Amino acid sequence: MPYTIPLATLEMIKFKFIVISLVTIVTSTGFQANDNLDYKEYHKQITEAEKLLSEEQFADALIRYEQIFTLYDFVFLRDYMVASQLSLYLDDKTKAFKYLKEDIKAGWELKDLKKNEFLKVLQREPKWITIEQSYGNLRSQYGKSIDRDLRDKVRLMFKKDQKKAMGVLFRIGNKAQERYGTKKFAPHSENQMFKLIEILNNHGYPGEKTIGNDILMSTLLVTTILYP
Repeated sequence: MPYTIPLATLEMIKFKFIVISLVTIVTSTGFQANDNLDYKEYHKQITEAEKLLSEEQFADALIRYEQIFTLYDFVFLRDYMVASQLSLYLDDKTKAFKYLKEDIKAGWELKDLKKNEFLKVLQREPKWITIEQSYGNLRSQYGKSIDRDLRDKVRLMFKKDQKKAMGVLFRIGNKAQERYGTKKFAPHSENQMFKLIEILNNHGYPGEKTIGNDILMSTLLVTTILYP
């Protein structure tokens, strides 16, 4: 007798297909970062700047980064971090301090900035006091730029996923893990997919610009789509 796929399994597959389709649409259109600008082109230009770095054309690389920064309202923290360190490497401390402020406005916390070995030399400069004095204001600009409610919602979903995943580890044997997956993780995964679809429809892909973090959502997508 041929095997028949259970209706519940077919429904789960359908939901996963919907989520994958929505993610593909919103990320390919650059919705994550800006409605009006093509962020596929942004990343293409960043790749060109990184190529200049790999070829040790450091001055040209910084020029390229700065050209990109003027074209886009939103710049990823990683790229501002490169610019601040590259400026220091080129002995342009004024520009390095300029981009340190952009780093903070983009989400780099002062305690983590201070731990950066390469940038520590700037802490001995007179201008460093301006970084500490303006940190509160710069950090508040970052806070205002993200959707805190959405971030908290995604973070809660992430924590629930981690809790369910831990439940698998405490089941001994394949059969016990399969039963847990069917009875506990599968319904949880389906519920998570409904929430993901709602988020994607209402907010687009909640990445770094929207919630200040790319890891939460990308991890959620992996656990929700790839696992039962």
